[in-house]
Amino acid sequence: MPLPWGHGYHADLYYIGLRDEDSVFAPGGGREIRHTIGTRIWRKEGPWHHDSELIAQFGEAGARDILAGALSMGIGRELSGLPWTPLPQLRADVISGGDDGSGSIHSFHPLFQANNYFNEGGFISPSNLCNLNPRLLLHPCDTIELGVGVNFQWLFSTRDSIYGPPLQRLGTPVPGGERYLGTAFNLSAEWKPTERTQYFLAYTRHQAGPALRDAGGENVDYLQASFRIAF
Repeated sequence: MPLPWGHGYHADLYYIGLRDEDSVFAPGGGREIRHTIGTRIWRKEGPWHHDSELIAQFGEAGARDILAGALSMGIGRELSGLPWTPLPQLRADVISGGDDGSGSIHSFHPLFQANNYFNEGGFISPSNLCNLNPRLLLHPCDTIELGVGVNFQWLFSTRDSIYGPPLQRLGTPVPGGERYLGTAFNLSAEWKPTERTQYFLAYTRHQAGPALRDAGGENVDYLQASFRIAF
């Protein structure tokens, strides 16, 4: 729906119900019932771009209560007076995690996530995570977009696992252990010669931090090349 303040502001409101008979959060793969309520406020018109989302989750997994949430905030400004129309952006995500073994489960469930939520490599799932992502987009012409950015990532809680897509545990919790997961350097290039065709090239270099290395993780290089046609 459009919002009454400012030109081009919109809001999304949604509810998603999940019933999982083989939950990663229930001992022995028990049942999980999770309710997700969220709102997104966004604007992509004019020089300023905003995109923020607030999500709350509750329910139960096995015999334990769920109380989790996530906050994502993004802001950018298009510098139309400069060559290549640069668009610097800053995005920050705080995604809950934590599990003391007897009380509530605070692990956020990303539900039906896109694996490239943080970058094209998609090595880390958005659960039990803090992410800081400065990024710069450049437009040499109307049909080409170049991107460069970096992700800095930490565990939200050391009393929870590291998760990889599609929401699998990559290691056991290490209470009081290291929190820094690593740094991902990202490059991308997109060319749309027509409205219906797109060429895309991306590279991600993920340097494992101490928390990821303690779980057996290593540095990873990822290269993607794709072509898309719409009809």
